[in-house]
Amino acid sequence: MAATAVLVPPPASAEGEPLPAVDRVSSASRAARDGPITPPALAGPGPAAGGLAPDPCRQRNGPPRPVALNSAGRAELEELPGIGPAKAQRILDWRARHGRFRRIVDLRRVNGFGRKTVLRLAPFLVLDKPPALAPTAVAPPAGGAAK
Repeated sequence: MAATAVLVPPPASAEGEPLPAVDRVSSASRAARDGPITPPALAGPGPAAGGLAPDPCRQRNGPPRPVALNSAGRAELEELPGIGPAKAQRILDWRARHGRFRRIVDLRRVNGFGRKTVLRLAPFLVLDKPPALAPTAVAPPAGGAAK
């Protein structure tokens, strides 16, 4: 006997309206798309105003003032975003072995510092501290007041 195809109408609600299309996404893909499912009773205080919780690794701001690459100590270097004790020590070791950095891009010569890392750090770096400006007294103009 030959098999005959049977056409089945799409499922309908009790009122006769067609049901919405079934989401055919696997549960693993759904979790990746929608995030993990946590029962409301177990969920702690949520992120601020409906947004995603900030990633502390990516949201770290830089130091309040630029860091002088040629004279900064370990603590100052660790203020830079993404620089911990190990990378700060690598900068200090490179500086002790090779001398001063001539350009900020030379930081790529230090092991562990690639192009992206240097580009991310560049706005927070200067080669040397700017010289301290001594307060200067403004001398009165010679010859009296101008008319």
